[in-house]
Amino acid sequence: MALLARTRDNRKAFDAGLAVSCLGLATVAGSCLAWRWGAVTPFQFMVLIGAGLYLPYVAVHAVVFERWIALTRDRANLGFLMYLTDSAGYLGVCGVMLTRGNLVSEGSILGFFLETGIWISILGIVAVAIAASLSRRARIGTVDQ
Repeated sequence: MALLARTRDNRKAFDAGLAVSCLGLATVAGSCLAWRWGAVTPFQFMVLIGAGLYLPYVAVHAVVFERWIALTRDRANLGFLMYLTDSAGYLGVCGVMLTRGNLVSEGSILGFFLETGIWISILGIVAVAIAASLSRRARIGTVDQ
């Protein structure tokens, strides 16, 4: 992440931030599958999940939003974008906490966590790919805008 701060080309840093986000989401999905297959220890599973969730969070907050603002050359406030994404995340956590008993009818909370981790990772990777495609199609940050 620190190397992305030294990248002068906003487009390359933006794309690299999206790639780091995909890497983190793929780590979450991979660690959930590895746990199901018995390929990782509980400690390894926790570390992989933590790193996989932290990578997209840091990449989006530290690189993607910042470079997106630079690419569009619009006047914007990074703090507001961070507030919006954090609020959505906290709302999701509250939703899971409030409905946890209703969502897990059979089995354990671990099974629910594994399923959710895999599906959220897949949806996240698709969303990042769509964002990359739309930013390319909009030709954000090109000289002939």
